[in-house]
Amino acid sequence: MCAPCGAPDGPVSSDATFTPPSSTTLSDRFPVAIKVSVRSNESLEAALRRFKRQCNYSGVFRLAKANTWHEKRSDRRRRERRERLRTIQ
Repeated sequence: MCAPCGAPDGPVSSDATFTPPSSTTLSDRFPVAIKVSVRSNESLEAALRRFKRQCNYSGVFRLAKANTWHEKRSDRRRRERRERLRTIQ
């Protein structure tokens, strides 16, 4: 059996079914659920602004950007150090 994907070794009969290993979904990575209901006498643009503001406050955009590509450990440390220095000053 193939260790990374779980596929059987050798020839596979036609009646065998292969199920790929479960991968993480967006809901697993981002457990935050942001809901914005449009108020009466409120424009759609205003509701969209409120939604974007809530996304910024909850850190959804930051998490999505961080998980877009792999960041080396040394680069992550360097970035976090710069962020700490920026908040101190």
